[in-house]
Amino acid sequence: MTKSKKNRDEGEIVRLRTRLFLVASLTASEGLEHLAAALTAGDVASVLIAEPAVEGKAFAALARPFVELVQKRDVAVILRGDARLVQRFGADGFHSDGDITALEEVIAALSPGLIVGAANLPTRHAAMEAGEAGADYVFFGHPDNPQANDPDMLLERAEWWQSLFVAPCVICAPDLASVGGLARTGADFIALGPRIWRSGDDIRAAQSAIDAAFAG
Repeated sequence: MTKSKKNRDEGEIVRLRTRLFLVASLTASEGLEHLAAALTAGDVASVLIAEPAVEGKAFAALARPFVELVQKRDVAVILRGDARLVQRFGADGFHSDGDITALEEVIAALSPGLIVGAANLPTRHAAMEAGEAGADYVFFGHPDNPQANDPDMLLERAEWWQSLFVAPCVICAPDLASVGGLARTGADFIALGPRIWRSGDDIRAAQSAIDAAFAG
């Protein structure tokens, strides 16, 4: 899910259009139907499949059909929870929300063949540590609790990261109304948590906001 590239002659960082990063809640067939509709409603780069309350065999049973659906659409599948399941499912990467030591262990196990993202980054220092450790993306915000996402902090963090670093950043939108402003920062990806998007219409609204931000 690399989104930035360097001009080798001039050393210039070229930012491409912001894309969507969906967080899918693992529920039964209704969740699969919503996800299938979402994948055709906007420019979705990645889907994070996660359910913190479900682990082990229960997670595996729920996650498998979601992984299969997303990969059929040529969208990257990122898992959260148990890194061992990434290779078992043939997923594209792992979303680490542990400390820096846990992140380094996952990177050692999965990189460079698979994506490893870093989340739970409350400070600039934590984000820089994750980048220096080799994270393939940094994730700002809380997909499970959109009320905890401070819009001003997210805008500040996106602008700061984009101005200094090449590694992609994912900014978790607190609501659909904030998507356009986040896109204008040049954020590589905007994440929509399961409490923010509930249908293809929500994805179309987010995509329209991104398109409008880049049209100017």
